[in-house]
Amino acid sequence: MKNRLTRRQTLQLIGAAVAAAALPPGPLLAGPAERHKKPLPGTEQRLPVIGMGTWRTFNVGSDPQLPDARTEVLRAFFQHGGGLIDSSPM
Repeated sequence: MKNRLTRRQTLQLIGAAVAAAALPPGPLLAGPAERHKKPLPGTEQRLPVIGMGTWRTFNVGSDPQLPDARTEVLRAFFQHGGGLIDSSPM
């Protein structure tokens, strides 16, 4: 049996993510964004310590109403210093 989200559960998750993104950043996001990055060994690059996976969050099928919600989640993610998205298909 596969662990699949129903359309209702998916919409609830996306709605919650959009609502959370609309909240003001809390104390954890206060200060320079660089503080929340770690060095990538062997390079000069630094990666955010928190990223976003897309397996369930963005696997919503072909519902024409959901692309805008996904876009808003990503916009909020990047506005608040996000920079790493794991898009590996499952």
